[in-house]
Amino acid sequence: MKLLNIRILARQSPPHRPQSAGYLRSRRFAFIPLLATFVCLPSWVLPDQPPLNKKFVAYGGPGHTLDAELRGRVVAISQGTAMIYIAPERNYHHLLLEGNRRAPTARENYKAPWRWYRDNIPAGTGPVIKVEAGLVPGVPKGQDRFPDVIVNGTPRPVRVGDHVRITGLYVVDCDHIMFYHLHTSSYTYMRGIYKAAFTHAEIHPYNHPWELDTPGPSGGEVHLVGAPRVPEAYTGPYGANRAAGRAGHIVKDAIQNQTVAQFFIPAPPRPGPNVETRLSIADVEERGDGNAFVKSTPTDQGVSVTVTVRGSNVKNPRIHRARYSVVWVPKASAECEALRRRIRSIRARIRSLQADMQDAVSAAERAAIVRQIRRAQSEAGEAARRAREIGCTDI
Repeated sequence: MKLLNIRILARQSPPHRPQSAGYLRSRRFAFIPLLATFVCLPSWVLPDQPPLNKKFVAYGGPGHTLDAELRGRVVAISQGTAMIYIAPERNYHHLLLEGNRRAPTARENYKAPWRWYRDNIPAGTGPVIKVEAGLVPGVPKGQDRFPDVIVNGTPRPVRVGDHVRITGLYVVDCDHIMFYHLHTSSYTYMRGIYKAAFTHAEIHPYNHPWELDTPGPSGGEVHLVGAPRVPEAYTGPYGANRAAGRAGHIVKDAIQNQTVAQFFIPAPPRPGPNVETRLSIADVEERGDGNAFVKSTPTDQGVSVTVTVRGSNVKNPRIHRARYSVVWVPKASAECEALRRRIRSIRARIRSLQADMQDAVSAAERAAIVRQIRRAQSEAGEAARRAREIGCTDI
């Protein structure tokens, strides 16, 4: 109501009308009711808080038991801490968010985080993902200590330049950007009087020990894909966000309800002629509200994989995790191809008959269609049995 009174008063006071000094002093503080309107907003009109520790959106399922895998090169270590920055292998870029892809710019060199970035992360590194050992309340795993790798049976501390394979809880940090209190224009933008930041993904906490790895595509990889994604939040260090109770809250209209991950799994050495590649999917784990689809495109070099995950519940995101590898199988014979085409044709005919059933008027028409559907199903069954007899796959 106070806000409405201010607007009415402004309309009743033309700009050219002389005002008394007392009136001008009263107008000078007219913003206070407006500020109170923002600061005292009830919780039900504020954006959602992240569900884990009011800071993270986590992709580990109930109890946070599912781990994500990350392969990449250690590019920087925050001295005196267990925070490490990794440049991920291309196959793992689907784990990144916009906040992982951005970097401070030279015009921000008056900020300590920019100087740390400049002095520790080599130019041209590309996107990085921060991994932390710090324990997260509600996550029953992790050890808050610096990681080791095992070299010839002996542990040693992780070093810059190590290429590693690690596992841990995959989270999105909504409290601040990757370089903490930096909230300049390279990472943020204004939404009215509030400041929204591009969130970043982390592995937090990570497991021990780490595994030394070979750069490049691997013959067997574990990929975790989750949805929805939360790419923006109201940054915690910004004063107006804190004053209004929005700090660390999710920007709702930026939520992405679909995640598409693409990666390539190389084939092992070819065992002989008359074979072709096939994707092998094992140890499949799925959690949360939504669905997931996997599509593969085989070549002689390996298999391209696309995983599409859809979900809309930030508190219970859909998660699809699996181990992917490539195997060689006998190449399909001409008879197998013919059987595949026949079965596809019969299935299309069945779908058409089922549609005709909806339009059938009389009982006699419906009975005739039912007989045709049963014959088609019998033909498809015979073709499938023959395909199994001669070892056809993907029927």
